[in-house]
Amino acid sequence: MKIWKIIIVTSILLVGIGVIMTLRAGEASEMTIDDEKVDTVKTSNSAEDMDESLVTFEKTVAVTPDDTYSYGAFCRVNRVPSEENFFVTFGGSNRDVQQSAKTFSPFGGAEGGNGYSYKIYDADFSYTGETGVIHSGGGDAASVLADGYYYFLVGTPPNDWIIKKIDTSTWEMVDSTVIDMETSTEILNDMMLAYANGNLIASGLYDATGVAGGDQKKSDPTAGMATHNHLYDTSLKFLERFVLDDVPHINGSYVVFANDVYNYITSTSFFGDLIVMRYDEDWKFIDSKTIDEGAQWSQGALYDEKTDRFYVAFMDLPLTKDNKIARGESINIALGIYDAEWNLVEKVNVSGFEPSDKKNPGRPSVILEDGKLYVSYDVSTAPELGGEEKLDWQCTVNILDVNTL
Repeated sequence: MKIWKIIIVTSILLVGIGVIMTLRAGEASEMTIDDEKVDTVKTSNSAEDMDESLVTFEKTVAVTPDDTYSYGAFCRVNRVPSEENFFVTFGGSNRDVQQSAKTFSPFGGAEGGNGYSYKIYDADFSYTGETGVIHSGGGDAASVLADGYYYFLVGTPPNDWIIKKIDTSTWEMVDSTVIDMETSTEILNDMMLAYANGNLIASGLYDATGVAGGDQKKSDPTAGMATHNHLYDTSLKFLERFVLDDVPHINGSYVVFANDVYNYITSTSFFGDLIVMRYDEDWKFIDSKTIDEGAQWSQGALYDEKTDRFYVAFMDLPLTKDNKIARGESINIALGIYDAEWNLVEKVNVSGFEPSDKKNPGRPSVILEDGKLYVSYDVSTAPELGGEEKLDWQCTVNILDVNTL
């Protein structure tokens, strides 16, 4: 067995901003790797004193590329409601549609106007051959499974955002709602869609000054801002809109409601630290805590009531003292495991990339099903120093067994 070395690893992926992430298993369709074990880091002040890891690596599944799909950005995995099967959604449609999209769309790569697709996997995570399209436009996206429906948030010009409610038994849209923005302050890319305390939360970066002009590329990557948040119930009835600015932070976030508290997991800046901002049920600020240094893009998290642990998927960045990506180091996807008070129990290097792999992983998420963690993320080829980004994102799912200790 090969043991992965742990580095400070996670990934940066801002589609539309031009910072890209990558994956490790893009060479072959439905490739699996089942002879490796994840190496981990445990803290000396962990809430649990353990001699063994909480997780064991099972396999990696390369969802794309395959004979149908060339790309796979914004990769997300979920369990099909009331079934043993899983579904994976990603930005990318069949090659013919992608080719025509390059001609007519201003967007590039997997978001090139060619839509978002899904693939169905069985209980052992083998591809069943069932696939289809859930959205036929480009742009960044976020999604969440809630109350038996798949909610899909995407930018659809001329509208700013739209939330689609999709029935996964038919893959038909049963409802939708449009979210219009103040474009000078409410930045639209790399949005969040979370399900917490019975409601949907759609969120993005908020620039109070309007200096960035709605373009995150024009903002300071070492400075935090705020987020605009839009609450809906699961029937897509609008409930509330508010801005969170108690602590400087950015987009690429997620929210988990546990123990009567909203846990808003985000970063202090694009090149900053991972934090959790805590709010009561009325969204009154309680406190914030740094949970990892040099990390961001925590787009998936969960709380396991059986073990009182939080699981957070994020990008681990090898930052220098002046907040730049260190040369000769790798960005990786990490899984942070925390106790109920957000003390680190264990940190797992999920993607395990070395500099020689020349990969950029990003946009991670995680679910827990039947004692297994499914970490999804996309991966692109790392550009040469000073070179242009590679628009070749591929969708990957890593499966980890949760050990009983």
